[in-house]
Amino acid sequence: MSEVLEPLRHHSYVAEDDDQLAREANAHLAKLPPLQLVSELLTELRRCEPPWWTPSLLRNAWPVATRMGWLRQRPDLRQRITTGLTGLPPRAARKKSPVFQAELVDAVVDEGDVDVRTFEHAFEPADTAVYGPAEDFWHAFRAQLPIDRDDVDQERFTAWLLRALLSSKGPNGMKRVPILTPLLVRTAIEGRVWHTRMPLEIRVAIDDARFRQERQRPGKAFCARHDLAIALPEHIAGNIPLGDLTEVLNRAEQAMGFVSQQQQELLPTFSNTPSAAAPVASFAPSRGASLSPRAGAASTTDPSALRDEVPAEEPAADSGTAMNADDPEGTDRANANDWDERVA
Repeated sequence: MSEVLEPLRHHSYVAEDDDQLAREANAHLAKLPPLQLVSELLTELRRCEPPWWTPSLLRNAWPVATRMGWLRQRPDLRQRITTGLTGLPPRAARKKSPVFQAELVDAVVDEGDVDVRTFEHAFEPADTAVYGPAEDFWHAFRAQLPIDRDDVDQERFTAWLLRALLSSKGPNGMKRVPILTPLLVRTAIEGRVWHTRMPLEIRVAIDDARFRQERQRPGKAFCARHDLAIALPEHIAGNIPLGDLTEVLNRAEQAMGFVSQQQQELLPTFSNTPSAAAPVASFAPSRGASLSPRAGAASTTDPSALRDEVPAEEPAADSGTAMNADDPEGTDRANANDWDERVA
């Protein structure tokens, strides 16, 4: 795991100072764009509840004993979770060890007093990203993501993910350097795929905007961000199969400093069989997924909705810098590698 993304540990730990611990956790999240992205990803997956990312699978992958271990320096969070799930009064719950709390929570879930969905929702995604193994969560997501699936829910999720990777806004109003620039996203999509899959009216609109800009501002370059101001994430996700967008995820992985899937050891995958003693797991990539494009993808674009003018200049925070991925053309990003300093 990237050293900078090691789970947060409070060096000046005082168990009674809940507010101080919460402030440190929030500051840690605010300064690290990868953690913000992972937090948002866990939140969106919880909201969508796709069949490949269910509460039962998550409980087996990261059992409550493991999760309570992540939160060993946060007695306030462990008490809230224990009280909420088991009904143990707050003062008594807070004084118990993480092991006792985990055993009690497992008991109420195993006996059916609390369903597994309620169990999963007791753990806040932001806390999980800050105190847990963020890189493992990303690799678990990559391993579980069915790249050959083709339905509306998958397209909506893919569009959300593209927006999140390009966004300079994090959770709870936080600001961040975008994970990827428009140039990195656009060049990650193979040219033949782009020109055969994207609807004709969108490609024509991009050409028209380029020519207008050349007439109106001949000295101003028409960049990838202008392309993506017309070809929105919803258009990309609705017309290009996820299998042809895997390089976008690879570049995001590199930008966040995560080890690539190809470098991962063959590690356990999700299982439906409960295992309370299961260790924190990384996940091996899925095997045999189809990368072939969908035949005859229909266009859902309304030509009248496309822009009739040259796309406006974007704010600097949105247009310039990805974190530290390689820029194939040396443009659309700043010459800086330390995102920690750039968002300070």
